[in-house]
Amino acid sequence: MKERMSPGENSTADVVILGFLPRMLIEETTLRRELTGYEEYMTRIRWRLLPGVV
Repeated sequence: MKERMSPGENSTADVVILGFLPRMLIEETTLRRELTGYEEYMTRIRWRLLPGVV
């Protein structure tokens, strides 16, 4: 079992995560603005990336 990620693997994971961040923020803003009830949903569900997984 591999215990640590190599520097190359770390860099790749970081780039992937950072690449998704702007998209997620834009999507959150769009949903809040255009979807009725999303604002209330945001107050009930704190972790919206994986709802129910905490």
